[in-house]
Amino acid sequence: MIESATREAIKDIGYDQEGFSWKTADIEILLHAQSADIAVGVDAAGNKMRARATRASCSAMPAARPRR
Repeated sequence: MIESATREAIKDIGYDQEGFSWKTADIEILLHAQSADIAVGVDAAGNKMRARATRASCSAMPAARPRR
C-alpha cells in the first residue's frame, strides 16, 4: 500500500527516465513508533492551530469557504 502510493506520487510528478523511474525505483519503507516527547509537542502544536483556525475568518482561510 505505501509502496504503491509512493510509486503513484513519483509517476504523477513525471519521473520516468533512465536512472530513475517510478516503475523501478528502489523504495524502502522504514516506519517506527513516534517518540512520546515528539507526540506531546505535535499534539500541543495541533491544538494551537485548531484554536487559531476557529478564530480566523473565511477571508483569511479561502479553502474553508463553502464551495458553490
